[in-house]
Amino acid sequence: MKSKTLLIIGILINIFIWTNSLMPSNLSSSQSGLIVNLIYPVFKNVFDVNTFTTVVRKLAHFTEFMFLAIIFSYYFKSINIKNPYLITMIYGLIVAIIDEAIQLFIPGRAGLIIDVLIDFSGVITGVLVVFIISKIRLKHINNN
Repeated sequence: MKSKTLLIIGILINIFIWTNSLMPSNLSSSQSGLIVNLIYPVFKNVFDVNTFTTVVRKLAHFTEFMFLAIIFSYYFKSINIKNPYLITMIYGLIVAIIDEAIQLFIPGRAGLIIDVLIDFSGVITGVLVVFIISKIRLKHINNN
């Protein structure tokens, strides 16, 4: 049951990522614009609005791929896949490449190598989070 739930959540995150990539640039910009308008006043003395918008958009990429990696790392571990972290990283990289490739065909969007790298850094971070939590849990179990 746990593995099916993880798989469903992982697929939903994947769909969320690719659905956002299918949005034309004006819709994508208005979505991130809502977030920027909400929190920019706190950072207006640090960033100009254009830089802040870019930071928010790139952090969104990073974060959604980090969550994707966390869920799929736990999923692959739950079904006893050999090398679940490596498989998660390969899967995350493929999703990132497809994500950017989709954007090549959307008006006003661009598929960028730098975005693949940002996405993949989110994947690596997600895998590291699960790896560290797993090691801490194992250490805790072995000490009891």
